[in-house]
Amino acid sequence: MALSFTVEVSEFLKALKGAAKALPSRTTLPILQNMLFKLDGDELEIAATNLDFSVIEKVLVSEPEGEGSFTVPGKTILNIISNMTEPFISIENEGFTTILKTPKGNKYELMGLDPQDFPKITHPEGGDVFEFDTETIMKGVNLVSFCAAKDDLRAFLTGIYWHVTEEFEMRFVASDSHRLAVYGKVGEFPSGFEAIVPPKVFDFIKEHETEKITVQSTKELLEFRTPYASLITRLIEGPYPNYEAVIPDLPGNGVLRVNRDELLTALKRLLVFTTSPTYTTIWHFKEREIIGKASSPEAGEGMERLLAEYEGQEMTVGFNAEYLAEIVRKIESFEVEMHLYDPYKAVYIKPTDSTKDEKIFYLLMPVRIAESEFGESGESSEEEH
Repeated sequence: MALSFTVEVSEFLKALKGAAKALPSRTTLPILQNMLFKLDGDELEIAATNLDFSVIEKVLVSEPEGEGSFTVPGKTILNIISNMTEPFISIENEGFTTILKTPKGNKYELMGLDPQDFPKITHPEGGDVFEFDTETIMKGVNLVSFCAAKDDLRAFLTGIYWHVTEEFEMRFVASDSHRLAVYGKVGEFPSGFEAIVPPKVFDFIKEHETEKITVQSTKELLEFRTPYASLITRLIEGPYPNYEAVIPDLPGNGVLRVNRDELLTALKRLLVFTTSPTYTTIWHFKEREIIGKASSPEAGEGMERLLAEYEGQEMTVGFNAEYLAEIVRKIESFEVEMHLYDPYKAVYIKPTDSTKDEKIFYLLMPVRIAESEFGESGESSEEEH
């Protein structure tokens, strides 16, 4: 059955870009390289899936004739529309053939596949439905997602643990076992919600500018919904580790307050003298200053002295400078506060402007170093000799 419609290029392109997020980078199933178009009255639904998550975008059309579904190669039509300069385009479909026509008479013929072969997109039927403000979600995701594991050895650590506590605190948690990030905000959130979500699906919220988003979830699936788009993703199987069990009591045996920008630039300079994969830097903490050191056979040796407020037990601790720098970058307060316990326990890092109703903190495991790396004065033992 033939069908046709006209669509505004700018809105069509926005919908195509949204759906394209679900196109697989590589696949052995040709149908997954296609988008499914479904015309129903003056509404065109565009769907794409990689079987892990699916995106459905909706766009209004004019002059619709006929109803039905057809597929088009996703990347091909996206490339054509991305380079379109005219404001409208007409689309005709019959069978597996789709023809795009511009007002100037340009014409593009695309060959699709049988729409019956397109995988059925399953929605989380019967699951709980919640509404969240997108600003809080995206802030939490931005502050913790970099700590999620990058390998699939323990799949649950590749996701962001998103949950609401009994005290109505919405939390976002991520960890790769070397570091832990926790963001929490108290508000009128639905107690009992929890899910381990693949980090990349949160891009859907960032790209759809809306103050509120509807979330529906079951144990296996989660769906984000706006009036004109939705994303359905498989959740990562849990349970998520009991991260609260590893959060130490405050204060630590040593408490540091140091200028955030000065610490970050010092770390960047010391990174020059580190080597992958540990990027080891050695830090000596003592009253009124901290001293950082890094060395490698290829680059040589660097040392940094920073004035800081430090109270408590003097100690020397090794840190992965790349990990520590990533954490410090996320802290926006003028100073960074660090609680140290001993050279082998995780350090607790937070901004100095945390509040009771909104908090962010990180735990970072130290790198094991030889006790002789620093002398009592804080200078390296190598320099003393």
